[in-house]
Amino acid sequence: MTMTMVVWNMDDYPIPDAAGIEDDLGFIRTNIQQVVHRKGFHGWMEIDAYCKRINSDVEEKLSNAGIIYLPSCTRTYMFSGVNKAAPMDMTSILIHSALTNTESCVPLCFVVIAKAKPEGELDRVLKCLESRGHGILLIDPTAITGSFFSVESLLACARVLRPPPPRTDLSQGQEEVEEEDAYKIVDFLEPIRPVKEDRTGVFWDAEDFPFPPFSTPDEIYGKIESALLKRRYTNKPSIWVYLDDDKKGTWRGDVLIGDKKWWASRIYFLPGGGDKAARRIRMANDLLFWIKDSCPYTSTFQSYSILFSDQFKDDAEYAELLNSLALTEACNILSVIPTQDIIIEPESDPEWPGLLIDGGSWLGRWD
Repeated sequence: MTMTMVVWNMDDYPIPDAAGIEDDLGFIRTNIQQVVHRKGFHGWMEIDAYCKRINSDVEEKLSNAGIIYLPSCTRTYMFSGVNKAAPMDMTSILIHSALTNTESCVPLCFVVIAKAKPEGELDRVLKCLESRGHGILLIDPTAITGSFFSVESLLACARVLRPPPPRTDLSQGQEEVEEEDAYKIVDFLEPIRPVKEDRTGVFWDAEDFPFPPFSTPDEIYGKIESALLKRRYTNKPSIWVYLDDDKKGTWRGDVLIGDKKWWASRIYFLPGGGDKAARRIRMANDLLFWIKDSCPYTSTFQSYSILFSDQFKDDAEYAELLNSLALTEACNILSVIPTQDIIIEPESDPEWPGLLIDGGSWLGRWD
């Protein structure tokens, strides 16, 4: 059965201040259902709302209309008191929903009511979901005119990026081996093909954990791979490195140019945005796609994810997300956080990054 998740970003398309419109929000659900059905999305449907902050009265009226306030589903939100914690980014919620949906034999469909800026993270995530077989309907309120949530105004700016999928996604268990292009940048815009062996994915924040100066990408990869092999991880790990878009360095400008890399090893340098929050969101989203692609329920092989970052320890929402994945999904997540005990200048440590790895802790484990 086809299942559709509607996500309405209330920060992008807020309820207007017109008197009385908040009294009964049932028309919103009715009109959304009409638009979604007319665009070819049928079957079971859940309608959710998302925003950074919400008034408790509005949340109650949404609930009465059969619309779920998404952040309210997390333990962090439920127990965060009067000043509710700001939720994780909406893009991470979309991927997590795609990852944890096990009630349907076809990929979950998404209807997103939000502003998707070209080359923004929402635009990228929708393309990633589209490539993994998820039906996508985007309603961008930037161009909405007319009455609030009228059927006509929604239809006018509704765009089907991918119709509901009739096929089974490759990442859902079908194993395929294809020749690898050593110089292609793997950026999750396409699903990572399953392989018949254990695998290791490394997600590295280069701002929190700088690399040895004047090293080449192949040299960095070799050091990380060697340290992992000594600790009995799988060989040929895939490594994703996240850089601050606004900073320049000795090789930073070279590795972020073009869609091909000039080195052969499996290390990929990706733009992480201009601040810590953007880098945290991009890293978390890519980690979720990695888990979705490499941890199918039907696989008997192990998948290891190693997260080198200082961006998650103080974010309760993302910490809850990662711990829940480590507990419920077929994946192993090692978190390495820079502290005074393990921060060693790479150039002064011949075993780098071995001590960093040894200082990590497994998420979702108490042993």
